[in-house]
Amino acid sequence: MNVVLTGSGNLVDGNPAVASGDETVPYHSLSWCKSWLGPNVNITRTPQSEHNGSDVQVELNVLHPHEADLVPNMTREPRVKYITYYEDSESIPGRRTAVWELDKGNWKILCSRHG
Repeated sequence: MNVVLTGSGNLVDGNPAVASGDETVPYHSLSWCKSWLGPNVNITRTPQSEHNGSDVQVELNVLHPHEADLVPNMTREPRVKYITYYEDSESIPGRRTAVWELDKGNWKILCSRHG
């Protein structure tokens, strides 16, 4: 069993071998914010590159167990980078939770190029 600790000595939950993004953070950690979504979620997946709209995929009112990860049942082309957007399908008036996932985004560059 692998035990992974943060720099401050706290135990890290999840599979330390599965990395995402720039390969420094496990996907389990990056996807934790999806646990905040409500019980029903709308999911939209679209290619990051220019497209004609025919390859946009939408799933509405997907059942989302409390504090669980949400993996869409959608097709993926092997060489295509996608944007996947998750949003509560039902929400408290005036409040809505949404999560964006970008495949293979270079976060160091994206975060340093601000308006």
